[in-house]
Amino acid sequence: MEQDIQQILSILEESDSDDFFSDNDHADEEDHVSVCSQASDTNVPLSEVRMELQSSASSLQQVPETSLQREVRLQYLGKDGTVWFKTPSRRNVRTTAENIITQLPGVTREAKFATSELECWGLFFSDCILQKIMTYTNTRIRRKMASCKDLSKHAYMKECSMTELKAFTGLLYIAGLLRSGRQNLTDL
Repeated sequence: MEQDIQQILSILEESDSDDFFSDNDHADEEDHVSVCSQASDTNVPLSEVRMELQSSASSLQQVPETSLQREVRLQYLGKDGTVWFKTPSRRNVRTTAENIITQLPGVTREAKFATSELECWGLFFSDCILQKIMTYTNTRIRRKMASCKDLSKHAYMKECSMTELKAFTGLLYIAGLLRSGRQNLTDL
């Protein structure tokens, strides 16, 4: 088993030093390669890979040969600890269960039958929720009216209706859409 590991390492060292292209085939082409003056910290030297393989050689004797092939892939270690393999992984691998889409995209249940914008909006804000918002808003308005001593300001403090609440919410949507948060409502 250790002979196999040594043989694999020697093949890998030879393949790194082999010249796959002859110089006369590509003499007129220019390579787009930049030469770096500093040594990169991201590459794991082959000697480190060899030491890792030799240290795990005793544990590899009990492992079948198919799993041995997975461990002999050269890898690069990024500065942030990310492991990059020199060769791509196998493409003919079965897809895991969590990557399989079981539902069709699109809306479901009640949303399928909504035909207008108001009906779609009503799916997010039901009449029950709007009723609670209106109740608490009117309670707050009544408290303000009771605490306000100036009777001239009472003209501005009126309880709101459901129609006014929906209209105000619509104006907030328009202001957000147009990104005009500081603009007067009559200008919208």
